[in-house]
Amino acid sequence: MATIKESADNSLLASSCEAGHSACCKDGYIFLPKKEFETVLQYLATQPKNLKEFRSRVTDFGNFLLYNQKTRCQFLLADERCELHPLGIKPTECFWWPAHVYLADDGTLEIRVANCCSGCGLIQPNSPHVEKVAEQARTIGLPIITEFRRTHSYGKDYRVVMKF
Repeated sequence: MATIKESADNSLLASSCEAGHSACCKDGYIFLPKKEFETVLQYLATQPKNLKEFRSRVTDFGNFLLYNQKTRCQFLLADERCELHPLGIKPTECFWWPAHVYLADDGTLEIRVANCCSGCGLIQPNSPHVEKVAEQARTIGLPIITEFRRTHSYGKDYRVVMKF
């Protein structure tokens, strides 16, 4: 089932992720805007154990939250697929992968890509995925994205694929 969050490139990116054993889902933090956090809470409302696990992994920063994947996201199924994806509630940042959104000091929106797996090569400046990421970042709000990046940056070398 496609969701509005997906770009035309998402199926290729997802296949690349699964082929790489979903390494992106086994380390790091996921940016959760408040609305997305609330949606996952609603989904987990009838699953007390999973809800408790989810809450234990989340840190609230006021305008957004960070979800700690620890060594494996709790929503990553045994076959390397995301439990939340077919429900349409997979976090936006997961759809953005391998693109990462930053705001330069001059206020320029930057879409950056790390070289962590084969999916990274799929993201080029003319990629529809880059446009979709920029659109979604603006919808979330650039001040919130800026606050997120001041709080958490992956500290990796990224190539900038597009500046807006």
